[in-house]
Amino acid sequence: MMKKSVWIFSFEFSGIIKEGGLGEVPANQTKWLANQYDITLFMPSHNIHKNKEKVDNLQLTKANLLYKDRIDIAKFGLGENDEEIAISFYEGTLNNIDVVIIAGENEFASKILNDPVIYGPETLEGKFILFARAMKFYIQNLIEQNQDKIPDIIHCHDHHAIPAMINVRQQTSKTGKDVATVFTIHLLTWPRKNYDFMEACGIEDIPLDIYLSNLHKYMSIKDLYELLRARNINVPSIEEIGVLFSDVVTSVSESYLKNNVVKQLGGSLIAGKSEFFWNGCDWDYDDMLRTTKVDFKEDLMKFNPNDPFSRTTIRNYLETKALGELPRREPVNSSSKIKDFLSNKLIKYPYKPNEDGVFAGKVWEFNEPGPLVMMTGRLTKMKGIDTLLNAVPLVLKKHPNTKFLIYVIPSEFSMGEIEPLLDVAYNYKENVRILFGKVFSLFFPTHIAADLFCAPSRWEPFGIIALEAMVSRVPVVASRVGGLQESVLDLREHPNEGTGLLVPVDQHQKLAESLINLLSIMEIDELAGKSNIQNNKESFNENNIDLNILEELKSNITFDDLRKKVDTNLQFGSEVRENCGNRVENVFRWKIVSQK
Repeated sequence: MMKKSVWIFSFEFSGIIKEGGLGEVPANQTKWLANQYDITLFMPSHNIHKNKEKVDNLQLTKANLLYKDRIDIAKFGLGENDEEIAISFYEGTLNNIDVVIIAGENEFASKILNDPVIYGPETLEGKFILFARAMKFYIQNLIEQNQDKIPDIIHCHDHHAIPAMINVRQQTSKTGKDVATVFTIHLLTWPRKNYDFMEACGIEDIPLDIYLSNLHKYMSIKDLYELLRARNINVPSIEEIGVLFSDVVTSVSESYLKNNVVKQLGGSLIAGKSEFFWNGCDWDYDDMLRTTKVDFKEDLMKFNPNDPFSRTTIRNYLETKALGELPRREPVNSSSKIKDFLSNKLIKYPYKPNEDGVFAGKVWEFNEPGPLVMMTGRLTKMKGIDTLLNAVPLVLKKHPNTKFLIYVIPSEFSMGEIEPLLDVAYNYKENVRILFGKVFSLFFPTHIAADLFCAPSRWEPFGIIALEAMVSRVPVVASRVGGLQESVLDLREHPNEGTGLLVPVDQHQKLAESLINLLSIMEIDELAGKSNIQNNKESFNENNIDLNILEELKSNITFDDLRKKVDTNLQFGSEVRENCGNRVENVFRWKIVSQK
């Protein structure tokens, strides 16, 4: 039997270009479904067609197809005059799927489609429009040349390509084939657009079979706008139009689907066609550790010749040496605006200039090692970085040597959120390092080394970051919200399988309490591990470890159930680390979650 043809529309895709967790999802789903479907990915270029390494990896070649048009950019909000657009299509392959890259060919289209900043404020709306119009041209050409290539299914990841998906379905409907559509919402952002915007994208007033409230109705996009207007939504978001239009609506966790997507976007209109599919993680701990040993072998051997590759050695080396010796290009930011902004703001300790004397976000190492709490993610209010920073002084009262290492990825939309974070970085310079940008060289070593991972999100559709921590054997303290409450098992509720602790949103005191409890557990585990003991207190004395330290750490464990666990097993922390790895291996591998 012939495999069904699936077109994937996504503005980011791991292995090509990505900004956050979204890019991991289509890349890993298609990897595990490529043997069941004929899959083609379509995405804007973001200038990758001019990156030799990317071109070689994807085996990109320019197709004999050119879309040319003249558009009134003033009407579309892209400028003041009519502009000619010329758009090319580059074809390649990746992991057994076909890839089509949509690239600007002339100056105007290149400025938009080839902007290397995926979600640049000045070009994002233009990418919506030009990508949608290019896909309309592409499907029209396909209909003329080879209708057998018309897809069976279109799967759109987030709202950016919804206009393109509508265009393709409208054009294929003229042939008598109605393509099935799937819309996955990774994060609601509410980009509100009137019907004129849809027309700018090339959308026509064509009625199609729309499935709403468990009934099939023939409606055009204009009809959907009218339906929403009747519900007092005068200017709907692209997401609201997308969920009404699509045959199937999905999101990445049960909580986010029910409490956010369905509840906020359509209610009973879309409940009957909605489903959730968890994200996954295929990181391999042994590979991560092996890579770290290879990349830092000489330095680790010099740092601690007697025990160079233990987790404690890697942590102490990271904190007191590697942090201060980042490669020249790190932290990496693709936006020149962000680079310029950082160079003018990160100008005093613990930040330091690079070899040219330019402040580019590099940091000095810590003066002494200590327990390590890490956090990663995009710089947005959603991630709750400020909640963690508000918890820092409370944690330090109980664990004064704790280090907080925070890797955040700023965007041009979030530059205004950088300065408020710097007060903590400057005031707690012995304990806090915030790196703005991607730090590839230390990403795996930090996960290997960390004692805890913190995810204090205010909302979180899924949170792949928690899986990345758990597969690295790092317990997680996370907000009880969205997908985090589905992936992280609270030790108080799951004493034998727990992987961390869940806390209320926006409550830094509760966050600090949970961090203190788990840090104490992990420190006791480290002490017991060094002594090669379980519960024999005499062994502590024999190994010159002060019993007072043990009792002080135990006194910090205020959750009774956890205290009892530690009383019976001083290396309970190692048990939790093992739980973390098992949780991902047994439930959240992509080969498992992709088959739902």
